[in-house]
Amino acid sequence: MDSESEKRFSEVFKVLGEHGVEFAPYMCNILDTLGYNCLQAMANINVDNLSELETCVRSILGDQEAYGKMDDETKERYFGRVFKNSPGRFVFLPGDKAVLRAAVAVSKNLLGSSLFVACNNRNTRFHRKRKTPDSSQPRSVISSNQMTGTTKLSLEVRAMNVIQF
Repeated sequence: MDSESEKRFSEVFKVLGEHGVEFAPYMCNILDTLGYNCLQAMANINVDNLSELETCVRSILGDQEAYGKMDDETKERYFGRVFKNSPGRFVFLPGDKAVLRAAVAVSKNLLGSSLFVACNNRNTRFHRKRKTPDSSQPRSVISSNQMTGTTKLSLEVRAMNVIQF
C-alpha cells in the first residue's frame, strides 16, 4: 500500500472510529483491498453488495495461488481468526454485519448532514455546507478536536437509523 493510500485508509477508519464505529483489523484490510476506503463507498454498502463483498473475499483474497503465498499472520490479517484456515468459506459474521450497518449509517449521516468530511494530510476537517453557491464566502472549518461532545453526540444519534442487511 503506498503512503497516500495508507493516509486515506487510516483517515476513513479514524473518522468512523471517532463516531463509535470500531472495525476488527481484518475488516479494515478487506474493505480497503476491495475499494471501500472512503465515506462515499462505505455509505453505499447494502444487502445486495454485501454478498458480492463476501464473494470477492473468497475469490480474490482466497485464490489458491495468492492464499498459498500468505504466511499465517497475513492470513489472519485478511480473514480473521475464524476463516484464516478456510478462506473459501468466508462470510461476514453477525458482529461484522452490525459494524458494517453502523459504518453505513455514520457515513450517510456525515455525508448528508450539515457537515461533510474532507480527509487530507492527516487532518480531518468538518466543513459546513454553504446554503448559497456564492464562492466568495469562505467555508467555516471545525477540526474534529474542536467539536463539542454535543455535536459529536448529535451526529452519532442521527446516524442510528436502522439499516438492514
